[in-house]
Amino acid sequence: MYLHINYPFTKTPLMSVDNNLSYKVFSFLLPLSCYALFFLLSAQIFKLFTRRKLFTKSHLLILKRYYWLNILLPIICTAIATIFVTIEGGIAILIAVHFILGIFVFFLAEIFRQGLHLQDEQDLYI
Repeated sequence: MYLHINYPFTKTPLMSVDNNLSYKVFSFLLPLSCYALFFLLSAQIFKLFTRRKLFTKSHLLILKRYYWLNILLPIICTAIATIFVTIEGGIAILIAVHFILGIFVFFLAEIFRQGLHLQDEQDLYI
């Protein structure tokens, strides 16, 4: 009936999930994989600010991926998941938070784009 996910090296359950395939995929694995991708890109964003040269094309590409992920992925995943499982009410708040984060990073990417443009112009004159 239920699938129990235990704490490591114990028999104490950490999570209990329904034991049907659609629930496992769309309510457990899909959000888990999306948040794994989110935190992987978040780590790249934080690592980006420790570099010596801040305005590069690769850093701008990381920012673009991050804001597209935050704007589109929660909406797409929720739309797909609603076909197969019932969606809880708090998911709208998470979608709004990711959308606002995506817009914020979009503005940050535009600042990086301007910085990259100014840096390239400066390199031409020196």
